[in-house]
Amino acid sequence: MARSQSLAAALAATAAIVLSSLLYKRKCDRLDARVRELEAYLAAAAEKAAAERRGRVRAQQSLRVALSEQERRSDEAAPAKAPAPASYPMAPIGAVQSCFSTRNDTPRQPLVVPLARATVALDLARVPVGALEGVASY
Repeated sequence: MARSQSLAAALAATAAIVLSSLLYKRKCDRLDARVRELEAYLAAAAEKAAAERRGRVRAQQSLRVALSEQERRSDEAAPAKAPAPASYPMAPIGAVQSCFSTRNDTPRQPLVVPLARATVALDLARVPVGALEGVASY
């Protein structure tokens, strides 16, 4: 009798192990499918963003070319103009330090990317102290 009980217990344990391994494999398969789905979604989103950027860059380049052509045509068509007015000399009043090397693709909403903060170092010899009142609230 003890032998039949131990055999029954071993069969029950084996059945439990087989069932749990099947359930585990099914869960792993579902998770793998979900990971593949999310990776495909991420790749599609990245490609869409890259295509949008390429389109935006092309549009900016064509606009720049069109504006320079328009300016060139207006210069050719217009009679000789009077000399341009004198320019105003400008000196920098400070410098901006940012984690971005260029201004391209920098976020326009600072709350979306809180780690992308920049600092402005003003030259106190060029900026009067009164001009800085209230800056801390920003």
